[in-house]
Amino acid sequence: MIPRLLIILFLFCGTIVNAQENSIIFRARLVNAVSGEAVSYAHVIIENKNLGISSTFEGDFSLLASLNDTIKITAVGYEDTTIVLDEYYDLDNVQLLEMIPT
Repeated sequence: MIPRLLIILFLFCGTIVNAQENSIIFRARLVNAVSGEAVSYAHVIIENKNLGISSTFEGDFSLLASLNDTIKITAVGYEDTTIVLDEYYDLDNVQLLEMIPT
């Protein structure tokens, strides 16, 4: 009985580690495309996942995502913005994302 429990435990732990290896921390700052001012308290969600966050007063946010995730950003007074995380983004640094005022 104990060997079966250990096997199940090792399989479960391997799945968790594999899921974490594919994850990245995406960090960005939202700014007004016209004035350059921060876009405070915008809603940032990963589509098709139950995960989201709000930007800070300074427009900053970070979230745990995976490559090819689609991120949707909405804020009152701005056009909705959708981006797909791929190798185009320098994932080691904070990204500057411009929001277009409506």
